[in-house]
Amino acid sequence: MKIKVLVDGGEVYRSAPKVKPDAIVNVDDENYVRILFGQLNPQRAFMTGKISVKGNILLLQKLDSFWNQVQGQRKDPEMPQVKDIMLKDPMKPGLKSEVIIFDLIQKLVRLPNLLSEGSTVRFDIKKDGQLASKWKLSFPSGANGLGRIERADNTSGADDNTLTVDDNDFVRLTYSTLKLEDAIASGRVKYSGDPSSVAKLSKMFNTSIIKAKL
Repeated sequence: MKIKVLVDGGEVYRSAPKVKPDAIVNVDDENYVRILFGQLNPQRAFMTGKISVKGNILLLQKLDSFWNQVQGQRKDPEMPQVKDIMLKDPMKPGLKSEVIIFDLIQKLVRLPNLLSEGSTVRFDIKKDGQLASKWKLSFPSGANGLGRIERADNTSGADDNTLTVDDNDFVRLTYSTLKLEDAIASGRVKYSGDPSSVAKLSKMFNTSIIKAKL
């Protein structure tokens, strides 16, 4: 993947370069994530060969400043969970839910009363009819408990509720173009567990990110 970064203009976008870039930075995907979350120093990565630069090498210093600003500004309450997911396991290619799940994390952290205390929900994500990914949503016991989402591919044990859904429909649910109750009634989405939790899950999906920030 190629990402064009205009440091002075403050623009970042993904595309083929329209003009000759001043510098080309090559970095492994995992190392790039570690840099963004402050787990790898860019200058040290360059010195050890984990980053290579073709062109104006001095621009790496500006990019280093940009990365530091990103780390300093990411104080949102959901960032610890996002960081944990990004650093612990590789993202699964071809699944839109791998990105959409971060929207749900933001909603859960900012709206802690979406589900009752102690309840858990497992999302079984399917792609082309085959199970492709599993996520577990849980609320710890206690009045101050916050929602948490983590991968459940390697976990065992019963969950209070299970939602089996196609990857594309998971996106539609999150962006409210598909209603959970209607999808369950038509068999498009499979649900097992406490029926009273459906309304709460629906509220989670239907709550916009903007409202979650309020």
